Amino acid sequence: DGTFPPRSVSMRFLLTPYTILLLVLTGVCLQAGFTHLFAGSGKRPNPIVSLFGLLCLLGAAYAASGIWVLQAQDPASYFKADDWHDGFLRVLTASLIWFLAYYADRRPGRFEAALSAAFIILGAFDIAPAQHGFFTHIDRFYRKPLPWGETVANVAGPLSWVGYLIYACYLTLLGYGAWITWRLYQNRQRRKAWGLLAALLVSVVAFLNDFLVDADVYHGPFLVD
Repeated sequence: DGTFPPRSVSMRFLLTPYTILLLVLTGVCLQAGFTHLFAGSGKRPNPIVSLFGLLCLLGAAYAASGIWVLQAQDPASYFKADDWHDGFLRVLTASLIWFLAYYADRRPGRFEAALSAAFIILGAFDIAPAQHGFFTHIDRFYRKPLPWGETVANVAGPLSWVGYLIYACYLTLLGYGAWITWRLYQNRQRRKAWGLLAALLVSVVAFLNDFLVDADVYHGPFLVD
């Protein structure tokens, strides 16, 4: 119905370890987001600081919406919440591309604009009403057990062309991140390069894990969340 959190859905709010973690992350991201947005929009505007603030605020929205996804009790509840969750993620990812360019002292160009647009357009297909285009169809809705005993909502089904293209865009983004890291290293900005490399390695592990979960190869937790 266009509201967040979604109304008329079957879900319950439980304080579980995963929920507490997401609430803490939401608070941290909100604090960091507003701090950097104000700092980056002062007398001397700084696009890197402002973009980082925007990323933090989008991260807060993504973490908060993740709570409603994970605690959904039926498919209708799951998809209503997941539409918001995925929407925040696509905008966050598109913004991240521009942040990486500025982080490497590079003026964003056609490549950054095209990749950002691809995430937004594919994201629109993904959350289109009555389609949920990430999958060709949904085989089942289930509560996935986590190693510490908590269960979270998830769906399983074969990936659609939209799903594969989204993963291809993420793979392209990882390659872009690797190129930015190399560019920083070559320009003797070694501290920035090592920090970005650490984030890149974590992202590669999360990418592989989440692809296998979405492909229903195994039932582990989503590391992006």
